[in-house]
Amino acid sequence: MRALQIVGPETVVEVDVPEPRLEREGGLLVQLQHAMVCGTDLPFYAGEQTELDYPLAPGMFIHECTGIVVESRSSRFVPGDRVVALPRDDRGLCRIFEAVGKEAVHIPEDLGDMELAVLAQPLSTVLFALDKLGDVRGLRVDIVGGGPIGLLACWELRRRGAGFLRVMDPVGGRCLMAERLGADRAIRATAAQVLAMERSGLSAGPAADICVEAVGHRETALNDAVALTAKGGTVLALGVPEPSAYAFDYETFFRKNLRLVASITPPWVPYLTRAAELVGRHAEELGPLITHRLPVQRVQEAYRLAKDRSDGVCKVALDARTWE
Repeated sequence: MRALQIVGPETVVEVDVPEPRLEREGGLLVQLQHAMVCGTDLPFYAGEQTELDYPLAPGMFIHECTGIVVESRSSRFVPGDRVVALPRDDRGLCRIFEAVGKEAVHIPEDLGDMELAVLAQPLSTVLFALDKLGDVRGLRVDIVGGGPIGLLACWELRRRGAGFLRVMDPVGGRCLMAERLGADRAIRATAAQVLAMERSGLSAGPAADICVEAVGHRETALNDAVALTAKGGTVLALGVPEPSAYAFDYETFFRKNLRLVASITPPWVPYLTRAAELVGRHAEELGPLITHRLPVQRVQEAYRLAKDRSDGVCKVALDARTWE
């Protein structure tokens, strides 16, 4: 079967590999229909993850996928089911990938667009994280980073009744998207630049009750979030750390009596189910997050767009039906 393989930094080739055999109870084989690039995939594409040697295993590195079940050893699924599913070992760039039933859900019948359904995966992680915050109604929220996770957090916080909602990102297109999704203000700047303006008196306002760090892969972002948060407030860490250990401004964190909440992997079935239902009900609002569409064979271009944050990119959708 056809698959895509990262053979070196920023180098992807198409290869033929044997079809997977389903040997695990509870497992699925899924024919890929659509996928999307996530920011956490990019270090593996760009050669920034030193613990893995090239070439990577065929199919790596994609985990946001929808597809059609072709074989099932799970009591929850039968062949022909449309699913949002997480590929085993992030090997989603295969014509048929293996998944496990506890990391897959049915796509609601009223959500006919399997491309849009891919958004259920990142939205599920956002729902899980925001549930940890409790009641956010009326609270002032800063979001550091207007990438897809930050934008989904913006949209969901507005739905939950957050008060003044501010997003900061140096990319203008992301700021426009943030305003479209409910931000009261979107600032085309990094958090460090916003803090510098506030300290110089060029910009001022109440500090945030909650600051969402949605940048990831940047050591300074967490300390920026701490600096932006009001005394007694909460910092929500959604950005994946890189490097693994950060220099942390514990003195400021401690003196402000802040709370730090980290969040990444949810219990997949309940949260993917909730997210898929939300995507179906709010398709017109969430659809514009998909800014680029490419056949799956052009995944290298998709990675490059996402890495360079060029051409107004937000989410890049990959269509695997071109393999049929």
